[in-house]
Amino acid sequence: SREGDHPASVREFYNRHIVAHLRSLPEAASPAILDIGSERSFLLGLMLRYKLTTLDIRPRDAADANETVLTCDVRDMPLASGCMDLVVSWGTLIVIGLNRYGDGYDIDGPEKMVKEVRRVLKAGGTFIIESRCRPQRPLLCFNSYRTYTLPLLRAMASDAGFAVRSERIMRKR
Repeated sequence: SREGDHPASVREFYNRHIVAHLRSLPEAASPAILDIGSERSFLLGLMLRYKLTTLDIRPRDAADANETVLTCDVRDMPLASGCMDLVVSWGTLIVIGLNRYGDGYDIDGPEKMVKEVRRVLKAGGTFIIESRCRPQRPLLCFNSYRTYTLPLLRAMASDAGFAVRSERIMRKR
């Protein structure tokens, strides 16, 4: 699609955002990238150029030599503080702490995740996250997903020490 056209899907919208950020890096950059629960097909594309650390609550094998898999809970990552340049997460914030994937029930799971991501990011690092939003009050569908409001997401980011540099919002046509 042409620049400015409505993306065909949320997947395309999110992928464009990450690719735009990666293109802004210096050509010789070799960023430390952590993925938390994103679309596997997109990650395979990233692995053509970048080494990735991917995190999953469930054990799985690496899909490529450029992938290091961590099997752990995103609320307590076995990573050094300040070790990542970029953290991307597609869909994890809406399900963390709902036991959908065996991670246990934790109503504060999303806030803990965002704080843990802040801990592992280098100073000046970037966190790109996808989440469902709605204009009214937040919504929790037990053992399935959450939706947030933009003010709630902004407050969660601020409470974890993030400064929001940009937002991209995809609305229904």
